Amino acid sequence: MTDAGAADHTAAVDAVRRALASREAALAAGARAEQELVDAVHAARRVGLSWQQLADLLGVTRQAAAQRFGGGGPTDAPPVPGRSPMYDHGGPVDDPVGDRVGRLATTALERLLEHDIATLRRLLSSTARRQLTHQVLSELAEELPDAVGPVWRLEPPTTHTPEGAVPATGALPLIARIELVAEHGRPVAHVLVGRAGSIAGLSIRPSDAHESWPL
Repeated sequence: MTDAGAADHTAAVDAVRRALASREAALAAGARAEQELVDAVHAARRVGLSWQQLADLLGVTRQAAAQRFGGGGPTDAPPVPGRSPMYDHGGPVDDPVGDRVGRLATTALERLLEHDIATLRRLLSSTARRQLTHQVLSELAEELPDAVGPVWRLEPPTTHTPEGAVPATGALPLIARIELVAEHGRPVAHVLVGRAGSIAGLSIRPSDAHESWPL
């Protein structure tokens, strides 16, 4: 190999090495930037920003934001000790009707916490919609984090009769009782599902100390 050829060979090798080093630096910077974004999203969730608000900021759909950044948010918060003694008094959600009631109640509370009032109201009976207006539910969604801080997760629901007893059968109406694990407390939600299978009532009490049966 001539001196000129050797120089060209060396220059080519050096160029590849520089390009490789540049790419590795860019990848490392990208990884750091991605982690900063993940941390920022999780911090925003902990202080109460909804997935829809974050999706608007990120320029993606709500579903895409939740799927990409779902770990490390409120649902991953550490457990809070002191489960309410009322918690295990309800029936397990292990029958088809009870399971449907529990899932419906959980969905309703998730929509409330996400400030998705329009979707929540579609789950209500016509009578409940007249009582739980858009304004009433919006105020509840805004007041809840002011009272107890961000809600980290929802406990699994238990089902009760309207009198608070363990249901002997899965016949409606039933009440789903769900504790909300929040930064400054454990509010208790009661979601009444009527005979038609829609939500006939919804209430949230500051704690089980304010809970009374029958409702």
